[in-house]
Amino acid sequence: MSKEIDQKERKYAVYVGEKPSKERCRQQGGVVPEIIDRDYHDRIQVRRYKARYECVLDAYLKAKVITKAEHRAGIIFRRAYHNAVILRRKAYNHIGIRAMPDKPSHSDLVLREAYRTLSPHNKGAIIDICGFGHIIYDKAKIDCFKKGLEQLVLCWKDTADEILLRR
Repeated sequence: MSKEIDQKERKYAVYVGEKPSKERCRQQGGVVPEIIDRDYHDRIQVRRYKARYECVLDAYLKAKVITKAEHRAGIIFRRAYHNAVILRRKAYNHIGIRAMPDKPSHSDLVLREAYRTLSPHNKGAIIDICGFGHIIYDKAKIDCFKKGLEQLVLCWKDTADEILLRR
């Protein structure tokens, strides 16, 4: 009896089959319906809505603001920044451990290489857009961002192809 009550009282953030809100439809390029399950009569049982773009880089690639090579370099920077900075900051705040690991991780090494390659002006634009996912409308900052991506493409030309082919 208690299991039945617990299941009835449980609140879910999103219910199966629920349509996305208007606000959600405006984020990340909107949403696309995706059919997950059908019954034996070929009727839709479960439909979900997923974002068109995973990040701002996907939107810029679709709008042809950046090239595929620049997109690859931006994705590599985004993953490295997320793993080395954002996840570490969350773990540090959550656990409260002040000891750093003995060896730098692969993400740390990738970020160091990127920071050595980029000028300080370009580094700020790359961190804002790739690292934090900010949308930039200023033409000067977009040009700065593109110059930074071009520098990363030259730095990681061989590495980008190898990393993306492994995944």
